[in-house]
Amino acid sequence: MKQLLSHQHKDIRKESLWLLSNIAAGTRIQISCVIHQAGLITAVVDALNNDQSEVVRKEATWVIANICINGTTEHIESLVEAGAIEALCGILGSADAQIIAIA
Repeated sequence: MKQLLSHQHKDIRKESLWLLSNIAAGTRIQISCVIHQAGLITAVVDALNNDQSEVVRKEATWVIANICINGTTEHIESLVEAGAIEALCGILGSADAQIIAIA
């Protein structure tokens, strides 16, 4: 999955993040699987920080938001350690009102 988040085609990156956002909207056990997959959250944060595509950054925002909404304190601490707060603050300058609302 991590390799798909850096794929050259933006649609593959977007759909991969969409899949992760749906898993992150699931149970705490499912969220743990996302969190504990080596390098996956770092790749999501990297997509949020650096991807040139607004739709990819929007899906990355959904992954983080769903973990915050449905996850445990431990899950949220993992996001903080991966730099998710800084990444979310960076997205607040977006022209897309929906992505700002998600963040």
